[in-house]
Amino acid sequence: FMRYMGERGIHVSQVHERNDIHPCVEQFKRKDLDNLEYVVTKMVAIPCGWWVTSEDRGKLLENIVFLELRKRSEEIFYFEEEKECDFVVRNNNKFYAYQVCFELTEDNREREIKGLVTSCYWLGLKKGIILTYAQEEEIDWGGIKIKIIPAWKWLLEEKMAGEYRL
Repeated sequence: FMRYMGERGIHVSQVHERNDIHPCVEQFKRKDLDNLEYVVTKMVAIPCGWWVTSEDRGKLLENIVFLELRKRSEEIFYFEEEKECDFVVRNNNKFYAYQVCFELTEDNREREIKGLVTSCYWLGLKKGIILTYAQEEEIDWGGIKIKIIPAWKWLLEEKMAGEYRL
């Protein structure tokens, strides 16, 4: 198995330390676990997430935001006219626009902002949110106020003072 994974560029190794030899689990040890030594020599540690691409990270973040919006919103839409905006939600007959991007870079910044701004223009909104992994700033683009915030802050905002509500 380790050779097979290595040939595909994924580094794996045998587990170096057994969990059951630590003092904190000593009291929970069971004497009736047959072939424990055999299992320990066959266990393999795989570095989780090494094969997740930057595109995958963006999709994962977008899915997390979607699931939260589904809890918080009456309706969720995808906006596509001249540009694209990931989520437009409706609550109490008001619309809100959200763009999700793992990281705003030179290559995607203008596209992501224009997608959000276009949806705001179409819906008559004065502000929108771009959720990222770690970036944070506020900008004004063509009269639209845009908050760029880490998704984790937005996810926690209901428990805070609602600082990131639109």
